[in-house]
Amino acid sequence: MAERVNEIYSLLVPLTDARLIIPRACVAEVIGFQTPSEMTGAPPWYIGTVPWNGKAVPLVSFEGACGQMIPPASGRTRIVV
Repeated sequence: MAERVNEIYSLLVPLTDARLIIPRACVAEVIGFQTPSEMTGAPPWYIGTVPWNGKAVPLVSFEGACGQMIPPASGRTRIVV
């Protein structure tokens, strides 16, 4: 019988005023911020799309999706794919 794993390896993502824990199995890569292609008519939390591995990946502000202020991007901003 296979041994049951009791640990979930996770990534702790810093937000503006909090932290978000994400299971590592759900994260493909953490990349540097890229200016997204905007989409007109989208809700404010939908930032646009960024290229990743030949695909256009949707970029969403977690803070914005939770009804909080969307922080401006800085030199330390990262994208979790």
